[in-house]
Amino acid sequence: MNRSSEIRLAILRDLAHVPEGLLRREEDIRHRVQLQIIPEPSRAEIEAELKELDALRLITGISNKITGEMRWRITDAGKAELSNQ
Repeated sequence: MNRSSEIRLAILRDLAHVPEGLLRREEDIRHRVQLQIIPEPSRAEIEAELKELDALRLITGISNKITGEMRWRITDAGKAELSNQ
């Protein structure tokens, strides 16, 4: 498995544990993924994979209009992709 795939899988696994209807802060995702992968992925690597997963519609994000903070959740397509792993 290449590094990008490893990061994407860690993100999907993390978001799969978020209760239905709730969103996880991007900062929290970043910290959780950094704990799972060695060597620790950079912020830029994780952000790139979040954007790629969003483009693939495996996750969806909402930006706070005031703070700009992103919050994410896994989609049904993301859950299906995760179950295929």
